Amino acid sequence: MEYIDDIEEEIVRRFPAEWEEQSFVQITWPNEDTDWCDVLEDAVKCYKDIVAAITKYEPMVIVARDKSEVERHLTDEQKLRVTIVEAPINDTWARDHGLITVEDNGEPILLDFQFNGWGLKFASDKDNMINRYVYKALFEKHGYSYENHLGFTLEGGSIESDGKGLLLTTEECLSSPNRNGDLTQSD
Repeated sequence: MEYIDDIEEEIVRRFPAEWEEQSFVQITWPNEDTDWCDVLEDAVKCYKDIVAAITKYEPMVIVARDKSEVERHLTDEQKLRVTIVEAPINDTWARDHGLITVEDNGEPILLDFQFNGWGLKFASDKDNMINRYVYKALFEKHGYSYENHLGFTLEGGSIESDGKGLLLTTEECLSSPNRNGDLTQSD
């Protein structure tokens, strides 16, 4: 494991740890055009259970290709805690294709990276538009900062932070030829 000890400039941006307080949990709802097509009924039941568990404690954002596909599965109480954003989707793994939030002097900045279907294994063209739909629907009108980093391929699930400046990832995931193969480790 390598540690970067020679950072000369003061770090102003902070990548919060996963266990810190958050504004909401985001998921992407399955449909028959996703990998869940063969087990869609079971997948939707699982997603309903996820929504029921999370909305007990905090709000949710659900990205779906059609709002009505989700609404019919929500209780009236859940509808008060869920915001649905319509967007075309390829897959449902929101942790990998969703916005990454960092803080700059305590203010959130939403980072949008390229997701390429786990190293070009699956289609991801629609997943790469989700963040702009979410940003325009929920954040733009409130003046949140958005940064386009679509020149860098990153799966959000491939990074972890302790919230204090340590970032954990794997070299293979970030610098594989099918992700960022044109960059050196220093880049």
